[in-house]
Parts: sequence; structure tokens; C-alpha cells
Amino acid sequence: ADVLVLPDDATAVEGASCFVNPLTALAMVACMRLENHTAIVHTAAASNLGQMLVKICLADGVPLVNIVRSPAQVE
Repeated sequence: ADVLVLPDDATAVEGASCFVNPLTALAMVACMRLENHTAIVHTAAASNLGQMLVKICLADGVPLVNIVRSPAQVE
């Protein structure tokens, strides 16, 4: 019940990202609340972490400012 089975061709980095990015996104929201902030500014919004943070903030009603490097990343 506590195991995530990965495909045989998955790398260690890919396996770690199954936990690191989601937990980082959740921790960012938790720290924001703990420190009595009212929003988050994220400077890597087009990354996988950024995409997860968008979903969490939308679900939790947390204002989020996303910064990306190019107009193509806005979409």
C-alpha cells in the first residue's frame, strides 16, 4: 500500500520527482500560511512544480503570481 511501482525504464530522477515536486508545492502553500502571507509569487511557473502549484492554489483559493520566461510559456 505504501509503494509506488515505476516502469522498468524510469530513472532515479524521474522516480524522485513523483514525491519531491508534489511535496514541495504543498510545502510552499503550507509555509505561506504558516508565515501569514496572503499569496505566492513563483518564478518557474512553466515547470512541473509550477503546474502543480497552479492546481493546488486554484483548489485552495490561494492567490498565485506566475512568472515565466517567454510568451509561449504563458499558455
